[in-house]
Amino acid sequence: MRLFEIENPYRKTNLPLSNYRGAYDPQTDNLSSYGKEFDRATTLWDIIDEMLEDGIEPQQTDVKIETLLATQDWLSDEEGDGAMWEELEDRPVVLDMGGKRYIIDGHNRIAHAKASGRTSVAVYYFKKN
Repeated sequence: MRLFEIENPYRKTNLPLSNYRGAYDPQTDNLSSYGKEFDRATTLWDIIDEMLEDGIEPQQTDVKIETLLATQDWLSDEEGDGAMWEELEDRPVVLDMGGKRYIIDGHNRIAHAKASGRTSVAVYYFKKN
């Protein structure tokens, strides 16, 4: 046994999962086989990028947590790299596409809100027709 065991800071999410997922599993450091059966979450990130480039502003609104689908399987206890989009850093980012609401950024904040008993959360809300 090693004197200092480093605990993995990643854990499975408490949020319902979507068909769009990340390709990297931080619990195993495995990129090659993880998520092959899913659509890549980067597809949704690209949609947000395009909307922002086109000058589309998100709606700032509250959404029910139960209506949201996660695009990553894990959460982290470590400090993150920050928001995916600097101009959207103070709220989670949600994309409504095809009648489903995908969490694009802010999984930890939404999971913590759910765990604390909240039923809704303030988000940046994009809708793709």
